[in-house]
Amino acid sequence: MVSLGRRMAVVCAMLATAAGGISSCLNRPVTTTEPETSNMFVDLTTQRRIDKIDLLFMIDNSASMSDKQEMLKLAVPQLLGRLIHPWCRSPSGGSVPPADGVCPDGFEPEFDPVDDIHIGVISSSLGSPQAEACSEWVTHGDDAGHLIGLKRQRADGSALETYQGLGFLAWDPKGKKVAQGLPAGETDAARLIAQFQELVVATGETGCGYEASLEAWYRFLIDPAPPARWVVENNVARPDGVDTALLEERRQFLRPDSLVAIVMLSDENDCSLDFRGDGWRIAAADQGDLPRGTSACASEPNSPCCRSCGPEPNGPPAGCEAAANDPACAGGGSHSDATDPRNLRCHEQKRRFGASRLFPVQRYIDALKLPTVVAYDGSEHPNPLFTDLNSGAPASRTQDLVFLTGIVGVPWQDIATSDSLGAGNENVLRYQDAKSLAQNQVWSLVLGDTTRGVPAADPLMRESVEPRQGTTPGLASLAPPESAPFANPVNGHEYYPRGSADLQYSCIFPLEAPLPCGDDQSCDCDDSAATLTPLCQEPDGSYGDTQLYAKAYPGLRHLEVLQGAGESGIMASICPKLLPTAGDATTPDPNVGYNPAVDALITVVGSKLGGKCVPRQLAPDTMTGRVPCAMVEVLPADAQGQCEPCASVAGRLDPTPKVVRSVHRELRSTGRCTTPDCAGTCLCEIEQAVGDELQACQQRADASAPGYCYIDAAIPLGNPALVQDCPAQRGLRFVGNDTPRNGAQTFIACVGASFADDAAR
Repeated sequence: MVSLGRRMAVVCAMLATAAGGISSCLNRPVTTTEPETSNMFVDLTTQRRIDKIDLLFMIDNSASMSDKQEMLKLAVPQLLGRLIHPWCRSPSGGSVPPADGVCPDGFEPEFDPVDDIHIGVISSSLGSPQAEACSEWVTHGDDAGHLIGLKRQRADGSALETYQGLGFLAWDPKGKKVAQGLPAGETDAARLIAQFQELVVATGETGCGYEASLEAWYRFLIDPAPPARWVVENNVARPDGVDTALLEERRQFLRPDSLVAIVMLSDENDCSLDFRGDGWRIAAADQGDLPRGTSACASEPNSPCCRSCGPEPNGPPAGCEAAANDPACAGGGSHSDATDPRNLRCHEQKRRFGASRLFPVQRYIDALKLPTVVAYDGSEHPNPLFTDLNSGAPASRTQDLVFLTGIVGVPWQDIATSDSLGAGNENVLRYQDAKSLAQNQVWSLVLGDTTRGVPAADPLMRESVEPRQGTTPGLASLAPPESAPFANPVNGHEYYPRGSADLQYSCIFPLEAPLPCGDDQSCDCDDSAATLTPLCQEPDGSYGDTQLYAKAYPGLRHLEVLQGAGESGIMASICPKLLPTAGDATTPDPNVGYNPAVDALITVVGSKLGGKCVPRQLAPDTMTGRVPCAMVEVLPADAQGQCEPCASVAGRLDPTPKVVRSVHRELRSTGRCTTPDCAGTCLCEIEQAVGDELQACQQRADASAPGYCYIDAAIPLGNPALVQDCPAQRGLRFVGNDTPRNGAQTFIACVGASFADDAAR
């Protein structure tokens, strides 16, 4: 039994799977506490053993996306390959791919291979009530948040290949599903890659032009009552019924104990319209049929005097002129065809219409973090991300195991690490993580401060119809429309949007194959000589009807959500540094296509699979090498309310009453149980290794006896290579195939005597 001290306690935050064991960390600062009844401070660890991942890809399926989908297709082998056969790391920090699944001498896998993966693909098309732009004008304008595997067919009419026809893929090389009484999943990696690639390109580019990138993944994963349909009565739209088929897709796809990674691929800003009330009219109304905003909207969209020119039955806001007398509302207060192009309906809605009909971005930030969400009718429901969809009980997944990646319209030069900015292949492109983005003030560069109306410092990230001016800090000035090819290295140059009905680009990149316009509606070059769009400019500076470059617009709403997601947000550019080689089915080059985005995702997600580090030094017993910490797994009882005896699980023992009381107190304080004895929960303590098993845990990669130990290069104690991912090579290592047990919440407490005196270091 692990002994416990009497004076001071601090929390150890725990870990995730690593090769040969699990590393753990201490995230809470050391604090002294007054003695309490339990004599101990306990907290929920933010990590646990992860053996499954649920990957959801939201792929924009509007016009101009086929080239980006093809590039994502080429990155699929890199993504799945890194999860199935993790790269190998050396103690010095270098990494290489494994050779035939085996790491070279001196290298260890960055994390254990992931042998349980669900992969789903959805589109950005959620339709719109009475909107031809999302129905009659396109083929796939309303996928309603359903899995593409169920919404598309092959060219010959046959069904796309998915797990048991459920619409998603399932990687299952060890037959875990069979052990659970389910049909077996895919065991052939090559087949899995091919199936995933087919889903990506099947998404297509014949979807709704009002790309609901954010609402689409919210609809599939989170919306507690996804609407079966929308009805419009007396010019007011409301949801009608619940899409039970989508709820069933969600239940089959989303496990309660998985790591969830959402990946967005879109070359335009998000347009997640809230159809309720008159919001549906944004997508459905004819040009020139929508009300303008009042005069205040032009300069101060956040002012209370900025509102619609429509009727005001309750009068104007205090201090504001009546809308009927506002100069901007003269002549009926409606837009004209010239001032209301359908293509700009989602652009600056508050300024142009006096009100925003887009869902606020906070809806999506909260959905990634909060335990409850609100339905359309205002009722509150448990967040499906943190709920077991089979039992209704809380899921073991916590918010630190939910990730959002955006491959969106932002120049890669703005978000790359400083050592990877070289234009050639000699500098491997790596994207800054959330911590670096904040520390290096990158958010002010690419997003600005939306709460105060401060635009992005990089003019390339400002939405504008008119040609912009300014200089990207540290890069180059924007070039006017009449400039030579690629006068600006990121977006070529500004241009004159056709009919003032489009926006300037955030970045462009060469198409793998030039696109002659002809009758192709997605081509941008039918009047390039008039618009001077850089997408159609030949090397000699002339313009033609062949599109040579792909485009992307500022993805500002995506970036707002990624910023709000904190450490769980991963940003990448949809404009690649280098293009794949023509004809390649795949490429391992880290600079090519979306491989840098894959690396950014794997690096962050892998930190959960591979463990974290101890920021403060523990003081193990000088004779035994053990630390005075108690670690407790909490699992739900079985269907009969029974708990498996701790003694029947290798490396487990019954926790002391003092530990039980403390853990129960913590469970109650976080709402994870409501009764004094936390009925329905089962507690077992993980044993700390001792004797020969302790030596094996601290020294050998092949240690297998269930338990844990402390390793610290500074003492020195143990083999630091076993915690090599930690900057100080210091960590708690967990050993055993099921330590901690899958799905367990793990609580851990260490007495104050286990910490070295900070003043002495």
